[in-house]
Amino acid sequence: MIVSILAGLALGLAVAGINTVIMRHAIKKGSAASMMIAVTTRMVLDVAALGAVYLMRGVLPLQFEPTLVAAAVGLSAGIISLAILTSKRNKADGSGETGGE
Repeated sequence: MIVSILAGLALGLAVAGINTVIMRHAIKKGSAASMMIAVTTRMVLDVAALGAVYLMRGVLPLQFEPTLVAAAVGLSAGIISLAILTSKRNKADGSGETGGE
């Protein structure tokens, strides 16, 4: 079971890393079109990663449920860390939102 969790987490974090690179590139471009493409690409990669776990359930000697949950956690951890890093950078730059105006 531990191997299944580690394999799922590794897959999720690897895809999350790719997603982070894609999102950072889109944020640097700053256009709405690049952001839409990046978000769509990120969602496709997430579905592909979870689909790969599902499709490989009979091929690999891993437990399906822990692998799937760990992959989902890895995918979530990646986007959460991107959001935290972006908000910290915005606060440091003074470009954060001011609120109810």
